[in-house]
Amino acid sequence: MTVYKQILKTITPLDEMILMMPTASAIICAEETVPIVTANAKFYSLFNSSPEQEISYLNADSADRLRISKRFRHFAQDKKSFETEFHIGEDSTEGKWIKLQASYYASIHTMDLFLCCFHDVTAEHSGSYEQERDSIKIQENVLYDSLTGVWNLEHFFDVVNQRLLESNEMFQMIALDLDKFKYINEYYGRASGDMVLKVIAARLLNVFGESAAIARSYADEFYICIQKETITKEEIDALVYAQIQLENGEAVKVSIKLGIFSYDAGSKIYTGHECMDRALMACEKIKESHGRNYMIYTTEMEEKMHRENEMEDVMEQALEQGEFVVYYQPKFSLETEKLVGAEALVRWNSPTKGMVSPGIFIPLFEKNGFIVKLDFYVYEEVCKFLRGLLDQGYDVVPISVNVSRVHIETTDFVEKLLHVVNKYKIPYKFFEIEMTESAYGVENENVIQVVNQLKSYGFPLSMDDFGSGYSSLNLLKNMPIDVLKIDKEFLGETETSKRSREIIRMIVEMSKAIDIQTICEGVETNQQAEFLKNIGCDMVQGFLYARPMPEENYIEELQKYKTAQI
Repeated sequence: MTVYKQILKTITPLDEMILMMPTASAIICAEETVPIVTANAKFYSLFNSSPEQEISYLNADSADRLRISKRFRHFAQDKKSFETEFHIGEDSTEGKWIKLQASYYASIHTMDLFLCCFHDVTAEHSGSYEQERDSIKIQENVLYDSLTGVWNLEHFFDVVNQRLLESNEMFQMIALDLDKFKYINEYYGRASGDMVLKVIAARLLNVFGESAAIARSYADEFYICIQKETITKEEIDALVYAQIQLENGEAVKVSIKLGIFSYDAGSKIYTGHECMDRALMACEKIKESHGRNYMIYTTEMEEKMHRENEMEDVMEQALEQGEFVVYYQPKFSLETEKLVGAEALVRWNSPTKGMVSPGIFIPLFEKNGFIVKLDFYVYEEVCKFLRGLLDQGYDVVPISVNVSRVHIETTDFVEKLLHVVNKYKIPYKFFEIEMTESAYGVENENVIQVVNQLKSYGFPLSMDDFGSGYSSLNLLKNMPIDVLKIDKEFLGETETSKRSREIIRMIVEMSKAIDIQTICEGVETNQQAEFLKNIGCDMVQGFLYARPMPEENYIEELQKYKTAQI
């Protein structure tokens, strides 16, 4: 006697009920082989069998049996009913199409049992076997991600919201992101990328079990919801340290980042979407923490989210009402001590919050794309200012403007920039383009094309934060840069670190050898200025010389210092 019939002995009335049912009926266990616990005579007749032969598992095509077993295990988690169709028979052109209607019955000895009714619906299937199978697959995709087999996003949130409503337990919401997945697709091919996603999905199921709600969100993101008090270090380590063997034998090291939000469903505050937003926020925060693979959500992150939402609500209106103003920070020649340039810096003068730090709103605007509109507002203001200085006969020096990575990735950036500069008839030599090393570092054909276009028109090009990234020397070889702005972090350590002093010295010497000028920002002490002068740095910028200032104060600086070209 099988273990399943031993279970039935404890619930004899169920066996009797099955025998009396008017349709082909059976009790089925939600396991991978889809085993039959007991069935009535009509069931055996439908499947051309008999109780003596005893069908030990659902007699469906192997592909259908695997698909149906997934559905049983899935709906057992939420004790729900479902229906589906499958094919039986050796020959795909013959056999029968069967409709299965399954209702969750009970969990006994850790086994989930379903009461199932079966109907012959062969007459309703007039198309080819392949067409019918494809049609059923399409229906199944309403619930599942077709590539990885985990849930799709819509179904994930349907189930998670229901679980949060019905439970008073602790839940862990996890946002999983595959770092640099695009590189895997490009270098190893899309088929290998797909294989990586399938392996990650299988690993998630293995680590968290069948009871976990798991979905593939976007190309390289997964969402997980598990009902437990906390995530263990072992579970985290099993995910973030992933090495995957490809079909060609190569081993790919996949960097995985996890954002985690712990939620007490008894509080009934958040929906599934709101919980996952917080897990995503924690995942996003990892980018600001070098060397971390996971981050647990904190209330400070939520406060930041509220601040950002407030800024996003008013940013368009703030731009229209002139709350954003351009300040200018002068640049000085170390050799002549004369003013030789300036950097345009945007400030937000909010009527309710006062001066908002650029360190708060610039990263947000780069993330949401508003930086494009704001930067072009700055470009226009700088051109107006330069036009006024030229018309009044001032000794004009180049003013640098910041160009973010977002601009470089747009197709019409150069065209739009030329329109603004030409509108005010500004000589290109006075409008310097300043990009961070990370913006240059997106070294693809579009970046190279944009930089070369700007250079061909005569715009001076400078690289900000040089030395903060990993591709600095390669960029010097391939990009037509005029000025290097040395990362101020190096300068801050020169008074205590011999290594930092030597790094700056070597950057300056190397730049001179390849005809690139150097400027160091963040100069705050006479000792720093003296050091930079002694090693031959061309220009400086910092509070020791001048802070960022409004237009009228900058004009005073122009009058105070006779400018010089170096």
